[in-house]
Amino acid sequence: MCRKPPLARARRRFGKEARLVRASAEALPFPDSAFDAAVSLNSLYFWPDVPAAFAELARVVRPGGRLAVGFEPADELRKWPGHRFGFRLFEAEEVAGLAAAAGFEHLRFSEGRGRKPDRFLCLSGTRGSANV
Repeated sequence: MCRKPPLARARRRFGKEARLVRASAEALPFPDSAFDAAVSLNSLYFWPDVPAAFAELARVVRPGGRLAVGFEPADELRKWPGHRFGFRLFEAEEVAGLAAAAGFEHLRFSEGRGRKPDRFLCLSGTRGSANV
C-alpha cells in the first residue's frame, strides 16, 4: 500500500488553516524573530547539523519566545532495535547544552510517557535577548 507523503497528508488535513513548508532544520526560510515559539517533536534525531539547527531555531524565535523539543533519550531509544537505522542518540544534558549554546535560557525538562512504556523528555526554555 502506497501512502501519501507526510506533507501532502498534512496539507489535506489542515487546508488553509496552516502554512506548511518543507525545509532543512539548519536553514529555515523565515525572517529573524518571526515566531513566538518553536516546537520540535521526535525530529532531533535526524538533524544533520544539530548545533546549526538549534542556532537556526534561536534565529527565528523572537527574544523571550519559547522553545519545546520533545525526544526519547538515548537510554530509551537503545531499547528499540530500529534505533540503529538513521537515529542519532542524545542524552538529556547534551540537548540542554546545545540549546543553551544557541542562546536559549531557563531550560528545564518535563518527563512523560507515551503510548509505549518508554520515557519521553520535553526540553523547554526561552530565547535570550542576546544573539549568540
